[in-house]
Amino acid sequence: RFLLGTDIPLAEWFYLRAGGSVDAHGNPGWTAGAGIYLPHNFYIDLAYQNNAFPELQQEFGRSRTLNASLSVQW
Repeated sequence: RFLLGTDIPLAEWFYLRAGGSVDAHGNPGWTAGAGIYLPHNFYIDLAYQNNAFPELQQEFGRSRTLNASLSVQW
């Protein structure tokens, strides 16, 4: 798999992400997300992946993944 992506800072506390992938058979996929840095070492990440696992498409159709995570550092 070949992956390419970028983080775009819109503010010190807010980032947008975008990326894409191509597997060995030429199947494309893409991803988008946002990261929010809150005070007191909290971080929220929201992400969406479309067709992240094209090898499963024959059995399950196109894969779509929605992810939300919260990170706390101390």
